[in-house]
Amino acid sequence: MKIIQNNDVFYEFEYLLEEQLERDVVDNADVVFGERCVYFDMKKKIGNTIPDGYLIHITEDGDAYLYFVEIELSSHDVYSHVVPQLSKFIVSYNNNKDKLFHILLEAIDQQKLHKIRNLIKETSFSDEKELFRALIKDEIGILVIVDNIEKKLREGIETLNCYIEIEEFKKFVSGNKIQYYTTLNFDVEEETEEYREVLGDIEEDYDTIIVSTDMEGFEETFLGENCWYTVKMAEYRIENIQYIAAYINRPYYHITHYAKVDSIIPYEDGYKILFKEEPIKLPEIPRGEDTWVMRPRIRYTTYENFTNSDTVTDMFDK
Repeated sequence: MKIIQNNDVFYEFEYLLEEQLERDVVDNADVVFGERCVYFDMKKKIGNTIPDGYLIHITEDGDAYLYFVEIELSSHDVYSHVVPQLSKFIVSYNNNKDKLFHILLEAIDQQKLHKIRNLIKETSFSDEKELFRALIKDEIGILVIVDNIEKKLREGIETLNCYIEIEEFKKFVSGNKIQYYTTLNFDVEEETEEYREVLGDIEEDYDTIIVSTDMEGFEETFLGENCWYTVKMAEYRIENIQYIAAYINRPYYHITHYAKVDSIIPYEDGYKILFKEEPIKLPEIPRGEDTWVMRPRIRYTTYENFTNSDTVTDMFDK
């Protein structure tokens, strides 16, 4: 693979050592992970394993997620090296949550503290301690960064029962010039979801959209304005959507209302969904077993699944 830019040809750099890949990721961490993420570059032992780092992602709608970060070369054997390492993460986390709370707290420098406090200003978290306590109550995700995503790696990770994201990081060189490429894109989650929709779900005929929000957005917009915006969705979905429900995230994690859709119109850089009437109140539908069920902040299902599910998790398992 090569990149051509302004008559310069950049060739892909082959990482021979994991330390080289890890150093490039860490040196560019602010850009790689994005404005709404805080990366802890530390190899602290948890149980019987040592992740390469820890990542906190605080979303625009006030939710937050914690990840173990593992940086790997694609040349490493999946089943003898990568999968066993990831399996240890989950066991170690479940048995050492209090220890991880203190590790994160002790690792905050002034720069991280300033960023965290800015990101949680409009959320339900009062300070960094409350954020960390909330994070360790949930399941942890695993973020695997590799120089090349191969089929055998995806297949191996599918055998693990946990939330794992696999992303690529590559370096290209032209003489003494360097360019980096990554699929990591935490700051533009809706655009990533739209891309996945177009490639992966085009045959589905879902008629119900579930959107994630905090309580303030739910009360002010969903209930107060009888609409929802700005929604990033593939154009082909518009004619099918007949219902919309609001999933209220931290600290509630439930659905209490849905609405019938009147129309979907262009709005800013996405769409606005207008309701036919005021939202309809439901008996509370809890999140269910899947902590990460609304990690894509927009999800689709059928009205039949929506009305016949005891939990939000069930809506997407049928």
